[in-house]
Amino acid sequence: DSSGPSAMLGGVWEFTQDSFIPLGRYTGIDTLWHSDYSPIVIKGGSHLNDPSEITAATVAVLPREACSEMIGFRIAWID
Repeated sequence: DSSGPSAMLGGVWEFTQDSFIPLGRYTGIDTLWHSDYSPIVIKGGSHLNDPSEITAATVAVLPREACSEMIGFRIAWID
């Protein structure tokens, strides 16, 4: 819709390949610090989240080894 990819919000939290770096968005050091042991950023919310509170900017952080039926990945393509 006009505010972004809303059809991808909810369902399951989406794993990303981004490491969580405290204040990385604001300091610009997000590309300089990476560890295979650092937590990972997830986004999008799950069906347990209130749909009125999920936006394209909804993110959270989990350990890389986390496993749950509320976490997954999404496949997207452009026609």
